[in-house]
This record gives sequence, C-alpha cells and structure tokens, in this order.
Amino acid sequence: MKAKEQRAKSHAALQKELQECQARMKTFRFQLSANRLKTVREVRATRKAIAQIHTILREQNQTLTQPQT
Repeated sequence: MKAKEQRAKSHAALQKELQECQARMKTFRFQLSANRLKTVREVRATRKAIAQIHTILREQNQTLTQPQT
C-alpha cells in the first residue's frame, strides 16, 4: 500500500494494520526457522510496511502534540 493511502487512514485503522503485519512477521520467523518459508521477499516487504506504519503514526502523534501558532 502506498504511504499516501496509509496517511488517509485513521489512527485506529493503522494500529490494526500494524498488529496484522506484526503477526504476519511472527509467522514468517517461525517458517524461516523451520525452513518452510517459500518467499523471503515477503519478509522484506512486511518489514518495510511495519516501518512505514510506525513512521506515519509518529507523524500523526507529532502533529497532534504540536501547538498551533
């Protein structure tokens, strides 16, 4: 998903998506340790998605806490 589309989502929707990505990453780690992971590329994409969501959540928190002048 593009970052522009993610920025349009609410804080709760981003939190839910973050939890889903983290759960997917957990299953990838188990599959990797058991040598059952078929595509390593998905691990990279999931890590990137988690980082994007963290960045967008941080940006939203900063805009909410900054005093408006």
